[in-house]
Amino acid sequence: MSEPGHRCAICGEEHRGLTMAWGADAPASWQTLSPDERRYGTLTADWCRIGRAGLFVRGCLVLRIRGGGAGDVFTWLVWVRVSAADFRRATSLWRRLARWGHLPLPGTLDDDLPYTPPTRGLPVRAHYGGAGMRPLVVVEPSSHPLAVEQHGQISHERAVELASGMAHAAAARRSA
Repeated sequence: MSEPGHRCAICGEEHRGLTMAWGADAPASWQTLSPDERRYGTLTADWCRIGRAGLFVRGCLVLRIRGGGAGDVFTWLVWVRVSAADFRRATSLWRRLARWGHLPLPGTLDDDLPYTPPTRGLPVRAHYGGAGMRPLVVVEPSSHPLAVEQHGQISHERAVELASGMAHAAAARRSA
């Protein structure tokens, strides 16, 4: 979702547009590797393999915005660490474009989203949709703020706060 403008929750300035989907291009575990260590792994837009133990799929963790329509959501693009058997099943489904109607993959988040306590390691399930769609990631119910927000709804102001924080963090990385 994008809108004409919003008052930034970080700097107070008026900004044009508001990106409502954010996420890292790689799992947090990949980002901590040295360039030499990365030579032994594989990273694509949808999955990542780090040796034999680090197996990840990318999905969408959706937060519904209160008072909005069906498409009024904030989306985290997240990485889910899965078992070797589930990774094989997921990549087989992708190759056959048979992503609909399969049991969800259990796993844990491998992202450091801006929440306290940390989100890395939270138990999740990746639910597959149709061909060409990333899995829908659902945080297991708990008292963690991310789980509470996903299983409930967030205000438009909260969505602006999350998007503003991510936009400023991205701008700081680009200027560094």
